[in-house]
Amino acid sequence: MVGVIGSYVPDELIHAEGAVPQHLCRGGELEPVEASSPYIIRFVSLFIKAQFGYYIGKFDALYQMVDMIAIDCVDCVKARLASLFEFFTEIPVTRIGVFSDWDKPKTFS
Repeated sequence: MVGVIGSYVPDELIHAEGAVPQHLCRGGELEPVEASSPYIIRFVSLFIKAQFGYYIGKFDALYQMVDMIAIDCVDCVKARLASLFEFFTEIPVTRIGVFSDWDKPKTFS
């Protein structure tokens, strides 16, 4: 199962790999935001804090069941979320989006 954070991750890519997409988009609770506070600076949006908090604080079983996370990195805040998952968890992370550095060879591959 692939946890999807963001609306620009095509489900077709996940199905093509034989996996099942599970969209992770929860919010409205203070506890996950507080659980992520030691890891994220205070200027990051509450949505991003909540997504990391649900995983790191184990507040939602769906966040614990995924084998991989795919994040659409359409802005620097979601890219920061991907970095947090990569650094603080053992779960593989795939970033989907356009690279911000146009000079890198990966941009055109």
